[in-house]
Amino acid sequence: NHVLEKFDDCINIFIYSNIESKIKRAVEEYKLDSNNIEKILKERDKLREKHYNYYTGKVWGDARNYHACFNSDFIGINNVVDIIEKMAIKKK
Repeated sequence: NHVLEKFDDCINIFIYSNIESKIKRAVEEYKLDSNNIEKILKERDKLREKHYNYYTGKVWGDARNYHACFNSDFIGINNVVDIIEKMAIKKK
């Protein structure tokens, strides 16, 4: 959202889920080995957070930095995709 913030047609989205869902998706969708996957996912999220916070001066995951935030555990990833698609169409 920081790099494209000056573009009026940009939609800033934050999608999040709990660690159990992340592990399940990593194993099922991406065929990753379930050994140490929790540690790897947490480390990756920590790196994302540090990178975002450092380069933007904002807080990663803070809803005020996004047009919309979605908990994919709550509504499902396919519903998140549908909503974002509708948002993009309306934004045009």
